[in-house]
Amino acid sequence: MLTELDRRKRHEATESRYRRRAQNLLEIVANLGGFERAALFTGKSKAKLQQLCLPEHPWKQSIGDTMARELERCLRMVPGGLDLPQPKPTRKAKL
Repeated sequence: MLTELDRRKRHEATESRYRRRAQNLLEIVANLGGFERAALFTGKSKAKLQQLCLPEHPWKQSIGDTMARELERCLRMVPGGLDLPQPKPTRKAKL
């Protein structure tokens, strides 16, 4: 049986995973050129992607496991890719 502390830690870990997925998807959307272009790649509507990415959206939705795997397939990412910390972009040297 889980203690209150164990339940709290488990909940925090789950929420952290959801936040990371949303942040990673938001970065991918930005790299693709915006929500409309990302909608073409994912097969999801612009509104749906905004609900998944934007924490201030009035109908915010978390990215669950099934949705995460579906988005990863559409974006040709490795399974679990939305759960991983994304590498920071490197600056190109000016010539």
